[in-house]
Amino acid sequence: MAHGGVNFTFTYVNTSTVQNIGAGTGYDFDNRISLGSAVAASKTDLSRHIALYGSAYGFNITSGTLGFVANTGYMELTSGGAFRVYDATPTNYTQITHSGSVGQIVTNTGDLLISPGGSQAFGADTSGYIWTQGALYILERANAYADVATYGQHWVKTATPNVAYFTDDAGGDWPVAGNGVSGNGIVKYKDTDTSRSSTITLTDDPDLAGWALEADTVYMIEAGLWFQSASSTPDLAWTFQFSNTPQSSKIVYENTAGNDITATRSKALTGGSQHGYNLIAYFHTNATTGGTIDFQWAQLVSDATAVVLEKGSWMRITKLGTA
Repeated sequence: MAHGGVNFTFTYVNTSTVQNIGAGTGYDFDNRISLGSAVAASKTDLSRHIALYGSAYGFNITSGTLGFVANTGYMELTSGGAFRVYDATPTNYTQITHSGSVGQIVTNTGDLLISPGGSQAFGADTSGYIWTQGALYILERANAYADVATYGQHWVKTATPNVAYFTDDAGGDWPVAGNGVSGNGIVKYKDTDTSRSSTITLTDDPDLAGWALEADTVYMIEAGLWFQSASSTPDLAWTFQFSNTPQSSKIVYENTAGNDITATRSKALTGGSQHGYNLIAYFHTNATTGGTIDFQWAQLVSDATAVVLEKGSWMRITKLGTA
């Protein structure tokens, strides 16, 4: 073999008689270096290894593994295709492996940490708990994933703003308290007045609309509404609008009962006075498609003097359960 204009001839020798092969700062070998069939007695056994730097850095072979020794550190590639990084013992390790369609990162003892930039952002312990030192961002989606027996799901439902949900293994979707959610109910409220004049067309209130509904499910509505007008002429008309007709419903408002919350109702307004509305309703959604529900209102009589639905008005829609 030629190197640097000088010819070298290498002859196979038994390593039992030649303990070291060295040639300056390194030369090319066209074949291989063989240490025979014997293996190292342990991970840190350096009596049979290929030294890369001194006697404490190099490769060795133990039973079924190719190991890299770096002073007090050790890494190995097992015959099963797993890559392991050991501590200084070397007893404890973190393993990366892939079996069939599943890739795994495993520790044989202790917690598993993912630490971008040295910050312990995410971890799991030997009991199966997972934790984070920061926020967990979950992308919103229209519906939960498929149900799996004995497992529940935490997810974020698409809405404006979006809503945190928990889904049980029977497919029940339950909004989580917070972000306009109270118990199992989603609350919407008005943070500014809405005025409407010269119109009798029932239209969604900009704040009290857009509740998402599940199919074949029972809900309850609770509301506190405050209307006023400077004139007694326009009065008030209101209703609930469903994208898909519910199977049944009942409503109670101002001590008046009814069986159809989609009917248009009215209220006389006294000019210059504030009028409060308390209502409770029940409905059973469409059997096949849930859709949405909106609160709509307008003037009963078209008039230039506005009817106002005031700031602070609120409405809560609560899922009671599947039918």
